[in-house]
Amino acid sequence: MIITIKKVPGNECNIEVCTDSTVIYVKELVAKQLKIPVTQQKLVFKGKTLTDEMSLRDYNISEGNKIHLFAIDSTSGSQQQSTPTTNRDINRFWEQLSEVLQKYYSKGDTIKIVDDFKRNLMADIEDLSLDDIERLATLKLSQQ
Repeated sequence: MIITIKKVPGNECNIEVCTDSTVIYVKELVAKQLKIPVTQQKLVFKGKTLTDEMSLRDYNISEGNKIHLFAIDSTSGSQQQSTPTTNRDINRFWEQLSEVLQKYYSKGDTIKIVDDFKRNLMADIEDLSLDDIERLATLKLSQQ
């Protein structure tokens, strides 16, 4: 079967494997094609990080599926070009949003609005594929 490996961000390649192939075998094929060492690869399928000793069948990976590849910086163990957002940053955002809304709504209504907004935002984020996230990131980077 042929599956697609999509480097995030970056290009993609197709590899031929069987359902009994292990994840480490897939990483070895990817290393040959994309020149990324096995030790620096993190493979993700449907939001789940793949374990080296497991087979593609264990993850229900079949013909035509796409696996996302994240290149890991071997010195720090972090993903390349990663800038993490801290919980403090997120909490500050919610506080600022609440401050703005309280100028127009009561405190109780503001809490309901912010809670509803959080719920809707999380639902929207959960529906994003890794391809969607890459497109958004690429768009954001092109605007800078």
